[in-house]
Amino acid sequence: MGKKKATFAEPPSEEEIDDIEEEDIEENSQDGDDEPRAPIYNVEALHDKLEDICWTADASWDETLSITSEKPVQIPNVEDDLARELAFQQQAMEATKIAIARFSEKGIPWLRPTDYYAEMVKNDSQMAKIKEQFMFEQKKIEMSTERRKQREQKQFGKQVQLEKQKERQADKKRQIEEVSKLRKQREKSGFAGDLNMDKELENMNRGRKVDAKQLGKRFGNNAAKQVGKKRLSKDAKFGHGGRKSLKKQNDAYSAAASNGPKKPMMKRKPMMKKRGKK
Repeated sequence: MGKKKATFAEPPSEEEIDDIEEEDIEENSQDGDDEPRAPIYNVEALHDKLEDICWTADASWDETLSITSEKPVQIPNVEDDLARELAFQQQAMEATKIAIARFSEKGIPWLRPTDYYAEMVKNDSQMAKIKEQFMFEQKKIEMSTERRKQREQKQFGKQVQLEKQKERQADKKRQIEEVSKLRKQREKSGFAGDLNMDKELENMNRGRKVDAKQLGKRFGNNAAKQVGKKRLSKDAKFGHGGRKSLKKQNDAYSAAASNGPKKPMMKRKPMMKKRGKK
């Protein structure tokens, strides 16, 4: 009988160990009592760990390279991811400037050599995901701002529409009152003569405009002092009096202008008409 070789199982990986520990914790939490555990206060172990941590108090800055910010981080809204990340970035930039100044004072090189290769804590794909998330948050803020502007514009448009509707209703009411007034006048006159509705309404509108002008003249309104378009055009054409003989005389500016008098067109000979086919 030949001897069998002894086979050993491969040691479990770190992920398998973590899974086993999590399963044990879940089983213990399910099987065990719900009562909280008694707190453990081990003074000697705590002092040992404190001594391990406090070695930086007596060490020089060259060994620790730790910088504590003097300004507290103040963020108006802690739920705003962009504002929080920006505050952390500014704090890190200030600490970096202080560290560079200390390196320069002590003559310690801090720039990375050209042939130096180091693996980053976060790879490019992870940083791309973070950037994409930030861009998504920024786009969401811009979209909410745009929606708010659209709502405000819609409200303003509704207000303008309501004002126009009020003007139309007032105009309609005025026209109804004018028609009823005209009907009463016709009843008083015994319906004498033919009725031209358009002409009568035009006369009533003209009378109302004349009354407004008279009120303006009476109370010194600026509307009564306005000059008509016909008067303005005639003033521009003929002026306001005075000498007119030198109005169209040439001067230095007009002589130097490129748009001088047009050259006369050359006289063309009359073209002979083609005879039609017989």
